[in-house]
Amino acid sequence: MNVLKKCGVMALALISFGLTSNAWAQCAGDIGFAHPNGGGFVAITANVAPSVVVSSNSAVCGYAKISGNAQIINNSNVNDFATIEGNVVINDSDVGGFANLRGFLLPGIPTLNVTTGTSIFGHAVIEDDAQIDNSTIYGNARVISDSKIISSKIYGHALIGGGYIESSTVHGLATVGPEGKITSSAVVCNNENIDFEISGGWNHCAPPISISKLSQSSVSHHMCMIGSSQYGSQVICWGNNQFGQLGIPSFAGAQSTIKLKNAVAGILDATDVSTGSFHTCIVRNNDTVECWGLNSSGQLGNASIIDSDTPVVASGLTSITKVVSGFNHNCALSSTGSVWCWGANSHGQLGDGTNIDKNIPTATGITTAINIAVGENHSCAVLSDNTVQCWGSNNYGQLGSGIIGTDNYSPTALSVSIGSVQTISLGGVSSCAINDNEEVYCWGNNTYLQGGHGGATTEIPTLSVNSLPAVSNLASSYNGVCAVAFGQMGCWGYVGILGIGSGTNRIDLVTPVLQGLNPTTLGTTLNSVCAGSEGVLMCWGSGPLGRSDVASSLLPIFVEYIY
Repeated sequence: MNVLKKCGVMALALISFGLTSNAWAQCAGDIGFAHPNGGGFVAITANVAPSVVVSSNSAVCGYAKISGNAQIINNSNVNDFATIEGNVVINDSDVGGFANLRGFLLPGIPTLNVTTGTSIFGHAVIEDDAQIDNSTIYGNARVISDSKIISSKIYGHALIGGGYIESSTVHGLATVGPEGKITSSAVVCNNENIDFEISGGWNHCAPPISISKLSQSSVSHHMCMIGSSQYGSQVICWGNNQFGQLGIPSFAGAQSTIKLKNAVAGILDATDVSTGSFHTCIVRNNDTVECWGLNSSGQLGNASIIDSDTPVVASGLTSITKVVSGFNHNCALSSTGSVWCWGANSHGQLGDGTNIDKNIPTATGITTAINIAVGENHSCAVLSDNTVQCWGSNNYGQLGSGIIGTDNYSPTALSVSIGSVQTISLGGVSSCAINDNEEVYCWGNNTYLQGGHGGATTEIPTLSVNSLPAVSNLASSYNGVCAVAFGQMGCWGYVGILGIGSGTNRIDLVTPVLQGLNPTTLGTTLNSVCAGSEGVLMCWGSGPLGRSDVASSLLPIFVEYIY
């Protein structure tokens, strides 16, 4: 385990994000002290018994509770709200928020061992006599008495009781009974009930999907992901399906749960995905674009205005590397730097010099773009000289042109220089960009502090209080912004997308409670955010959030895939 990793955060990232200046052995934002039995850091809000050992290079974060003869040793950390009871040894491992580990109180005899490289987070429950080694356990999984889990990943509602599982993956709603013995790279999937020994392993179903990309939109009512599996790069969507935008028939209704069986038919080679208000577009491996869903403004790009719940080809596009979607329009970036847009154009958001809708992709005249982004009804491009040009709706000054209220039908430069721009993201009626000095500039609506500054709505790019180094992902909801750097995440703006629970809108960067997840990709909708890493997904904001209900959550929650 990397010794810089404490309480699920990397100190380098936190210092760079400006979240904390504490030493690496302390928890982000926590005030604490050295535990008298071992000298490790203990947050002042944590409840740690005097009999517990917290080694000098380990840490216990806020509101965690540790009782009995537990030992937290060798670069281990116990994150916020976790509970450890009894004779438990945590060795070189992470235990995340709300997890509950229990061992019998047998003096001097550990009855629950968590060793070397293990991560346990979410609402997982681990009970006595379980041995957990080099494993990842998350969500609402339960590992109970007499179990031995080695080199495994277990998540969802899996219940392991008395099972011996080695080099295995158990996920979904699987159950392993008291006599179970599953070895040799086994995979136990959804709703399997295994209570007998299986020789040579259990490979009844496919391994879980790894998330390679989540859709980013400031206006959509659904989200999609590209999931890589043994079958290829599939597209799975969830949320509103009024116009078939999930890639399944509209009569199937909204999907509140991520169902892998709902992967868009015929798509096994997606490289990019975007979501509009009620439509979806992808880039395929042959560098073409396909779209589906609502087509009232020609946003599917197939020379029609007829809706489709199956993918149709956007006409004439080749060598496309990226597609982005607004309310009822899209833009695509080619490998040569050309930008093409299509769909609704009442505000000039297609950038072709008119305000007439186009049902086939239309050239903007930009030929040197390196990045593109769209908001509700405006669009921007970063050019090869690292300047920015924007076009479309300007009712809040979101074009950065120095004027409010006058739409631009053609790409227009910002009114002031903001340095050499590297990354750009557009909210509904706001815009933000990061330059090579790690400065964030925003313009447009600032009602929810999504501009990261204390001023009013502005038509002039304004320096934010936030500094974002080495950003690998920047994504906007309608009224908020989130970023990933060094595998860690921060958000600002509307409180509903911050992932910190109740509170107020924030001008400064705050860290969602991700319970040990280090995200590699971000997804956004109108008022929700998802963070993904490999096969793990956490979401928060307005529901549905990919679970079996439509509930909203101000805190990140684990999302399971249903097969």
